[in-house]
Parts: sequence; C-alpha cells; structure tokens
Amino acid sequence: DTTPVVRADEGRITYSDSRQEVSISVVRRDEENLPVEGSIFGLYTKDDIITENGDVLVRRGTLIETQQTDESGTARFETDLPHGWYYVEELIPAYGHEAHVGKVLVNMSADEEDGSFLKHQTVVIK
Repeated sequence: DTTPVVRADEGRITYSDSRQEVSISVVRRDEENLPVEGSIFGLYTKDDIITENGDVLVRRGTLIETQQTDESGTARFETDLPHGWYYVEELIPAYGHEAHVGKVLVNMSADEEDGSFLKHQTVVIK
C-alpha cells in the first residue's frame, strides 16, 4: 500500500510513506475516431527528476521509453515512474496516417488544491 500510515504504539510513532508509482498510456485515434495500430510514441521527462537528496536522477527532455500502439490504438508505458510532469510525442506514425505534431503534456504531480495524486492517466491523441 502506498498510502501514508501513522501508528501510535506505547509512546512511539511510526510513519511510513512509500513512493507512489504512476503509469501513463496513450490512445491514438484517427479523424473518424477509430483506433490506430502501429504508431510509435515516446515518453519524455518534462522536468528533471530529482532524488530526495537533490541529485538529478534523470535530466529533463530525456526519452524514458517508446511503445507502439496495439489493435485498440493503445500504447502503455511500463517504466516505474515517480510523480511529476511528462510529455508524449508520436515518433513514427502508423502506416497510412499522418503524425501528430507536437508534445502532449501529462501532469502526474500532486493536485494543488488537495494534494491528491493520480495513479494512472490516459492521453487520447487524434
């Protein structure tokens, strides 16, 4: 469980806060909203990924992973990702389709109002 837990036991307090993992998927659709199989997408870091000690773990703009859309038009990135900002970009369009031009930002950071986190986000690209 990745939910912080606080326990009081005989005057001692134990606090556990496991790192919460997130995942990102892309769904590629054509102009008629039909799934597009065979597009290759890249997942990139928008910002530096920093460790608790302040060391840069992954530099911004780093390609983390590539995935190809399946018959449902879905590409699921499998890398264990920390919370933060990412972007996806279509690197190679499926045969017979034009590439989506530009980066699509994905916010997997804490909600500014209540501090909650998303665990998964699916980006739909047409």
